[in-house]
Amino acid sequence: TITNSTFRYNDDGVEANSGSEPVLIGNTFIENARPVSLYPFRIDSSLYDNTYLDNTKNYIEVHLGTLDQNKVYDWLADGAPYVIEGDVNVQRHNNPNELSILKIYPGTVIKFEENDQLSIGSDNNSNYRGALQADGVTFTRLGEDYYWPRIYFGNYADNDESYIDNCVIEYGHDGVDCV
Repeated sequence: TITNSTFRYNDDGVEANSGSEPVLIGNTFIENARPVSLYPFRIDSSLYDNTYLDNTKNYIEVHLGTLDQNKVYDWLADGAPYVIEGDVNVQRHNNPNELSILKIYPGTVIKFEENDQLSIGSDNNSNYRGALQADGVTFTRLGEDYYWPRIYFGNYADNDESYIDNCVIEYGHDGVDCV
């Protein structure tokens, strides 16, 4: 846990590898190359009340990965957009009675690199279930000269637990693609 600290003039303010799960609360990131870099399965109510000022990449960098635990992953609005740099999948592995849920809170902005997408549930394996809960979220692109692929709901996305309400979805090839 890192609270009420200032990160300035660093290449990386906080760089978390796939095995670490930092909690960042009330910090200021100013004039860093990358303020925060981490994996999607390590974000769970762990980033809030931070301030991002004049960083080269003025966003939270999210690497590719799969949210695959039987739980709800809470992504809170944190004063900077989350930028997806690699596909993010939401699907519980090998247990049809369990579910991975990505819940994105109002005011959160999710930006995608050119070929990266958000995938919910599996296409061909009923044991890989996932859900997306998004309310008041903006899904968009990072750059200006491309369209990001989509939010993809596979065959085994959980329809009863998934919703997209009051959101803005822009600059995607398909926006939302349901199979």
